[in-house]
Amino acid sequence: MSQRVLIVEDDTEVRNSLLRWLSMDGFQVSTLPGGAQVNDTMAAGGVDLVLLDIGLPDIDGLTLTRRIRETHGAGIIIVSGRGDLMARVVGLEAGADDYITKPFQPREILARIRSVLRRTEAMRQVAQEPAMACHRYVFDGWAREVETYTPENPE
Repeated sequence: MSQRVLIVEDDTEVRNSLLRWLSMDGFQVSTLPGGAQVNDTMAAGGVDLVLLDIGLPDIDGLTLTRRIRETHGAGIIIVSGRGDLMARVVGLEAGADDYITKPFQPREILARIRSVLRRTEAMRQVAQEPAMACHRYVFDGWAREVETYTPENPE
């Protein structure tokens, strides 16, 4: 199953270029020209990664980044014309997984998307693994902690 990317970009040319490149690479792509509908789109589910312009006309992209991070497990890559150090640092601290400055090359953005998707998928798999139980044994002043596998459906 192909991974789903949501592009939130007010610049029609950039949005259409990203749509074309990602679709050609096998991603399922949805686009929005602003941030107002992002929450509804994310709530509908199935979004693996968001490409987010922080200079949106209707909502601050950094605020949107924080909201997405608080409520969804999707990866977030900020795509912005602001490339100064402070903008990149603030974007990453707001919760973005990566920060790309415009203009960008298709190969680079595809590589960064794949990188973030690998990390978010690995985190999802770890979160789904059964928990490890820890047992503590104490004898004659000595203590030993032992982790044991706890299956979800013990038989």
